[in-house]
Amino acid sequence: MKIARIASVAALGFTASLGVVGAAHAAAPAPQVVTAQAPSLASGTSSCALGDLCFWTAKSYSGTMGHVSGTNLDWRQLYASNCPGTGWNDCAQSAYNNGRSCTALLYAAIGGTGGYHTLARGDGTPDMYAGSYLKAVSANRWSC
Repeated sequence: MKIARIASVAALGFTASLGVVGAAHAAAPAPQVVTAQAPSLASGTSSCALGDLCFWTAKSYSGTMGHVSGTNLDWRQLYASNCPGTGWNDCAQSAYNNGRSCTALLYAAIGGTGGYHTLARGDGTPDMYAGSYLKAVSANRWSC
């Protein structure tokens, strides 16, 4: 159904771009062409409550969402029904900081030690496995 609608809208846009206007269409208003856009950070994170650090089981802020508002030094203790292993430890694949004023620190090691990645307020990472981001998160702290 969705594909048929997209094809219909695309056909209307194609017809309009060619300038094809028949006598029967002269009085009708021009069709509105809707362009598909890539998901934005805001659309994928809208369920993240103000004050929270949110994280998802899949890339691009999708899948099951978890969230914290304080320091958590052992993500094994955070319940996660869709994560293999223990809790959220090494499970988050994307994250977004919707905190009130602080930077979120995401640590690779339980206890909040070792390598970490920072997310300023309003910042996120849609793919924690890309580039220089951590490959796993096991703890978080806040830096104000």
